[in-house]
Amino acid sequence: MLSRLVLILATAALLFGCNGAGGNSSQAAGGGDAVATFALDTFQSNLFKVARSFTATATDGADTYTLFFSIAPATDALFEGAIRKRAVLSFTIRKNGVTISATNGDYFYQANPWQNFGMKFSSGPYAVATTLHPALPNNATVGSTGSLGVITHYTNSRRRIVALRQESTWTLEEDTANTAFFCENAVIRNTSGAVVTTGSSCSRIDTSGNIIGIRFTIAVNDLMLTFQ
Repeated sequence: MLSRLVLILATAALLFGCNGAGGNSSQAAGGGDAVATFALDTFQSNLFKVARSFTATATDGADTYTLFFSIAPATDALFEGAIRKRAVLSFTIRKNGVTISATNGDYFYQANPWQNFGMKFSSGPYAVATTLHPALPNNATVGSTGSLGVITHYTNSRRRIVALRQESTWTLEEDTANTAFFCENAVIRNTSGAVVTTGSSCSRIDTSGNIIGIRFTIAVNDLMLTFQ
């Protein structure tokens, strides 16, 4: 259960392949080399507008794990009392070719500025952004960081029983002179406040906003695996 929630929420709320996002270069203060900047809000706002699919692998000894993630844009729908943009997300993890986890659900968001509102899982769990995050910058540089708010996970859409709380931050991490990793770093706590697991979901992007790689670090059957 925890592994599935980390995988879906920590990943879905984060950055994956963007259509039309952009970045530019600006002169460093006081002269010198140009500093690459990235239009993160544009990047994230376009995330779920186009059908996409991704595959990544991780290994642990002789075992190979494969992660499949797909996005299917859908019509706007009612979520928490308001009409929101929607996409259907599907996740599957296989170990040595055998499926060990699979789930899907409706993800709800806003674009320009991007805001994550939550997700309704087909299997029942329900997640709501109970603390919204500030707008992402469109001129971020490597080393920038910020809040992605708090998501509360409930056992179902009645919202009577809290299962977990997810606190997330974003970072823009160094890669090359013209690429960076945009990452969400999630901390999952139980209702007593104890950390039960963590995870990160990153997209490698260039200054024009093109995705050129992915990297996830998530818990799978009590193993912390890095998929890329």
